[in-house]
Amino acid sequence: MVVSETRRPADIFVSNSLDGPWSKLGSMTIASNEYSSLFTASNVYIMLRPDGRYEAIGRDAVIGISDNILGPYTIQGTNIYAKTPGCPTVNMEDPVIWYSGGQYHIVVNKWDTRKAYHLTSKDGISNWKLQSGYAYDPTSNFIRYTNGTVNHWNKLERPNVYIEDGHVVAMTLAAIDVAKDKELGNDRHGSKVIVVPFDGASLDQADTQPISAFTQIEAENFSDQSGIQAEACSEGGEDIGYIENGDYVVYNNVDFGTDAAGFQARVASSTNGGNIEIRLDSITGTLIGTCPVTSTGDWQTWTDAKCSISGVTGKHDLYLKFTGGSGYLFNLNWFKFTKKDAAPVLSGDMNGDNSVDATDYALMKMYLLGTITELPVQNALAVGDLNSDSVIDAIDFAIFKKYLLGDIASLPYSPQ
Repeated sequence: MVVSETRRPADIFVSNSLDGPWSKLGSMTIASNEYSSLFTASNVYIMLRPDGRYEAIGRDAVIGISDNILGPYTIQGTNIYAKTPGCPTVNMEDPVIWYSGGQYHIVVNKWDTRKAYHLTSKDGISNWKLQSGYAYDPTSNFIRYTNGTVNHWNKLERPNVYIEDGHVVAMTLAAIDVAKDKELGNDRHGSKVIVVPFDGASLDQADTQPISAFTQIEAENFSDQSGIQAEACSEGGEDIGYIENGDYVVYNNVDFGTDAAGFQARVASSTNGGNIEIRLDSITGTLIGTCPVTSTGDWQTWTDAKCSISGVTGKHDLYLKFTGGSGYLFNLNWFKFTKKDAAPVLSGDMNGDNSVDATDYALMKMYLLGTITELPVQNALAVGDLNSDSVIDAIDFAIFKKYLLGDIASLPYSPQ
């Protein structure tokens, strides 16, 4: 148990039971370096890292690392919120930090707007990324009881997490139904701690699941970046802007499948634009395409930029490198990849030779009798389902016979 908010070294107490007795283990100490004066003991939270070290963060959003829970903690740098694109920097408090799903998480409360934010980092020290949306919002309907009742607390503060088997299963919050200055003695108001169940396993699985290259990927949902900033977008949500020559963004674990052929990006530019280099696995990795971006007349006037790509299959970390002249180049709202045009299906062509004849009829008979278990074409259902009922059966075989005898003019057959 950490007792802070005193602006002096935080005191740490330990017990073998939540019911006590508690004893003072000691006070935190801070190693002297160029950043040590930035750590003040307010809203201090300490976690045990997977590497066996301890990590501390406080209201001032500077991170300390130590081999011992009491310290000395070596401060790792300046305020992490100021270095996280799109993250608010003022009136932030109550940060809680934990590790799950292969990355570090911070949930931090912004007391003046009564909203909380979620940040993630691979090493828990640098390259923090602001996740889209709010971590929680008292005005939303997320505190819902099993009987359907929804509570909208005036304020939710002091977030904390309860972890089992490596995943968050509940979050605790301090809640009050009125503004703090409206909670008076002898009234019916009062703060309390609430416990909200949370499916942390699904959150962590989503963090590690591949991203389909063919879905619309919001530009601000990057895994890493250099030089850019997220900003409000006129089309809703956020875009990334302040893009200059050499800046880049990274999207981890993108699945291209086997038939990616094109790239489409939603862009806006008030200058001459530039280019998006599409690279795999590193900033100097395989170049699979270059998408030119031209002026749209304004930073929030949006259009689609497109290009073809080649030489990519399977899963990769995707790097979008921005190139062009001096100054800001363009803004990026979202992007996606497109597939090769599917080859036309010839109904009844069971062997893929672009003709429909007695050989195909014989193959269907063998398939229905179980003599063969697969047809020689990849899209067998589309080819063999001659009446479009989503199955290949005796009805399709009868239709095929009628077609070969000339009783039916074309396939597929739709009875009137």
